[in-house]
Amino acid sequence: LVLRAAPLPAYTSMDLGALFGGSSAPARLLIERDQFVLDGQNFTVRAGCVHYFRVHPDLWEDRLARIAALGLNAVQTYVPWNYHQAWNASSLGPARVDLDSPSRDLPRFLRLAHGLGLRVVLRPGPYVCGEFEFGGLPAWLLRDGPIELRTDAEPYMGHVERWWGELLPRLRREGLMLDDGGPVMLVQIENEYGHFGDVSEVEADRRYLERLADLARRHLGDGAQLFTSDPDDLAKLTRGTLSPSASRLGSEVLTTVDSCDVPEDAWAAQRSFNPPGRSPFFCSELWVGWFAHWGEPARPNLAAQRARDVAERLRRVLAVNGGTGSVSLYMAHGGTSFGWWAGANTADGMYLPDTPSYD
Repeated sequence: LVLRAAPLPAYTSMDLGALFGGSSAPARLLIERDQFVLDGQNFTVRAGCVHYFRVHPDLWEDRLARIAALGLNAVQTYVPWNYHQAWNASSLGPARVDLDSPSRDLPRFLRLAHGLGLRVVLRPGPYVCGEFEFGGLPAWLLRDGPIELRTDAEPYMGHVERWWGELLPRLRREGLMLDDGGPVMLVQIENEYGHFGDVSEVEADRRYLERLADLARRHLGDGAQLFTSDPDDLAKLTRGTLSPSASRLGSEVLTTVDSCDVPEDAWAAQRSFNPPGRSPFFCSELWVGWFAHWGEPARPNLAAQRARDVAERLRRVLAVNGGTGSVSLYMAHGGTSFGWWAGANTADGMYLPDTPSYD
């Protein structure tokens, strides 16, 4: 299930857009009777993850064409803040947000997806994880010493507001949102927050997710379907989601789950954090492979060993709720963490740096 390089027919994005049903008409993604509804029709998200920052920009269209050729209808990507806003050594401050240089031209990546008939599931953080350096947060946030991160605290939130104040309006101005005729149909708030914060017990954590949702609404309008993503266990969902019992925004921000080892149980967990009838099953990350750390033994047969299990889980995910289950394959194409962008994990007090290959 992990894509490998292979020759593709010499299609252009226009050819493939026509083949796979691309449209520039304004639309709205709604939720009714535990299903996504797009243009009045039930809609199942079948996405594949491709991180534009892990693929050379000359190959973006090729990788997106492979997503479409798999029969998927959407691409999912993170947007790492640190990749787009470096430190300016001359001014001793954050550099200007870069959304235009070739490897950072996110609007071009989204337009290419649209031209191929693909919708977009966008995950702009501000923390993204993704085994990326500092989870996508800029290191310059700590230039004056430790600060509180990923909660409603200053100066962190001031920087977040300025970052999203550059990123999100750009998407709207360029007509990239679904209700403007663009491809972006789902926008994620934070990432697996239940691993880090606790909206059920810490007021600043709840305010943090609510402020992010309010910011997204302010810049993107009411047409953007917002969601959170957490592992499919009740403890992490309780800590990381804006459920109706925990937040004034519980009916507006969709709770979704990842991992989905037992899809039927995952949907049951998801439903308990959404209002009745507003919980289309969306496995926002179905893990089809795994990353590697430096120093670990080689696993040459991992893909073959996992393929049968992943195929069965995918079948079960799609069968949930009468065959309306939605999914995103993580990853459809892993790519490379170029330079020093590879992140790290910890386990039992050990520092575990990730290798550049994300396949």
